[in-house]
Formats: sequence, C-alpha cells, structure tokens
Amino acid sequence: NRAIDAIEVGDYDNAIKYLKLELMENPDNGYAHYFMGAIHSEWDYEYGEALKHTNKALKLIPKTDYEFYASVFYGRSQIYLALGDTTKAIDDISKAIVLQSDESLYYKVRAQIYYEIKDYEKADADYLKILSIDETDLNGYMGLGRNLNAQGRHYEAIDKFRYVISLYLYYISA
Repeated sequence: NRAIDAIEVGDYDNAIKYLKLELMENPDNGYAHYFMGAIHSEWDYEYGEALKHTNKALKLIPKTDYEFYASVFYGRSQIYLALGDTTKAIDDISKAIVLQSDESLYYKVRAQIYYEIKDYEKADADYLKILSIDETDLNGYMGLGRNLNAQGRHYEAIDKFRYVISLYLYYISA
C-alpha cells in the first residue's frame, strides 16, 4: 500500500524501496512485480528491468483477474514499443484486447502502431471499434481522419475533422 501511495504522488524512489521490501518477503507477488515493471518502464527507462518484472507478473498474477492481467500485457506492449519491436507490441496489446474487449485505450494503442507501420486498414478497424464503444470518442474520428490524410484522401479527412469540431467545438487539433 505504501508503494502505491508513493506512485500516486510521483515518489518513485520510495515506491521502488517499498516494492523491493515486499518482494523480499513475498517474491511471488505478481502485483508487486507489475508495479516494479511499470516504474522501470515509465520512470527510469530501465527496459531490461521492466521486462524482467513484467514477465514475472504475467506468470504470477491470476489469469482470472482479467483487468489487471490485461494491464500487464498493455504494459509489456509499451516496453516492446520502446525497444522497437512492433511485432511483439502488437501481439501483447492484442492479448490485452482479448481480455478486455471494451477498453478503448488498447484499441487506440494498437491503431497507433498500425498507423506507424502504414497498415491503415487495420488502424481504421481499431478506430471504428473505438467508436462502437463510444460514438463520441474523438480519438476514433481523429484517427480515421489522420489515416485518410496520410493516404492522400484529404477531403474525406476534412469531413472527419469537421465532425470532431461539431462534437467538440474547441478541440483545436481538428
């Protein structure tokens, strides 16, 4: 609990200290490994340590804890992205989607990867899924518009961006 409190206020040094103490007493605490992996990935960019702890978390966290288990796959996908391995990143974020198919963040992450590798058809499918979850999600429309723009389909892209403006008048990115 102290580690989580420290994470919430951005005190990562103490969070690591508390998590290390927890893991000394309970080395099979998958949740502690998850948080260690997240801190190493997002705070000090120690991707080797992050990957080591995240892999342990996947082995130790109960698969029945779908939400948390999906979060671990999401976290590992972010590590793989930082390491430049888009294939493994897509594989992991897809596993998170299987576990939590109503979490639009996971589709957004995967769509972004598809966009970066210029697989616009798959990116569009994920953006459409986001919109099926929440028809007012501006990320879905902005993503579709960005994909159309990247393909040179500018008038269609403008239509998507105009729709975003009609939903969110002051969203200046549109």
